[in-house]
Amino acid sequence: MALDKDQIKQWVKNLNLDNWGPTEVIWNEDFKRVSIIVGEGESESSLQQIKDAVAASLSNDGVTKDDADEFLKVLYVSDYAVED
Repeated sequence: MALDKDQIKQWVKNLNLDNWGPTEVIWNEDFKRVSIIVGEGESESSLQQIKDAVAASLSNDGVTKDDADEFLKVLYVSDYAVED
């Protein structure tokens, strides 16, 4: 996968990553980013679970290690913060 926006959106959907919280795929030629917002204090554990899901997709979905590594480079998981 050469990191195509539509492919990444579908992959996020297939991995159920959009169930973690608001998921945004920002894409242009210069800036590529998959941003997932999770509950407060859950970003580290959620990131690990997402990495595990991506690793599992390597054997189940025929995704290559290079594809997975490329995806993880543009993945950002952050905590939801309630504004005061």
